[in-house]
Amino acid sequence: MSPDTSFTPDYRPTVAIFSEPGGLAVSLVEKLLADFCKVAIMADDPKSWGKATDHISQKNFLEIAPAEVSPEYVVFIDLDLTKSDGDYEKLIKLYSKSNAKILVILPYSFKVKDSARLGAIQEIIKQAGSDFGAIYLGDLVGPRINGAESDLVGALTEGLTKKTWPLLEGSYYPVNIFAAGREIAKSLFSFGP
Repeated sequence: MSPDTSFTPDYRPTVAIFSEPGGLAVSLVEKLLADFCKVAIMADDPKSWGKATDHISQKNFLEIAPAEVSPEYVVFIDLDLTKSDGDYEKLIKLYSKSNAKILVILPYSFKVKDSARLGAIQEIIKQAGSDFGAIYLGDLVGPRINGAESDLVGALTEGLTKKTWPLLEGSYYPVNIFAAGREIAKSLFSFGP
């Protein structure tokens, strides 16, 4: 039996992040590195993550697309609901191998098309067990944001480019991107044994 290293001075918990390099994901990586974590980014496109994290100085605790990882924590970000069922099943397989604590970040949306997809995602997650947490985020605002992460930013960008302001229909719940990253990091380390 190997010794428990979780209380040694150089121990850093490993957090795997499944996400595209959007503003929220980069903000979360910065926060986790500042909180003395190792971060493994599970990415299909490592080059775009390399560009998005160029400014980060703590590269020795950041891995992009590692061949193998056994994290204690996993964050799965799907704010635009484009991840496939296969991506969620891959997440569940990783969970069953590593017994990691997992947070799934989803959009807080009242759109009919989103509610059907959210229901399907919730059913997949229910099958995996109770160590999965879910956070539903409103529209993100702040630097490095892309249109897929925020309906509000998309509507405002459309208004600026077309020089006509669309009627902003529906409800918007703006959340500062840095505050969201900070709160996700807090939530990650606070749920479950």
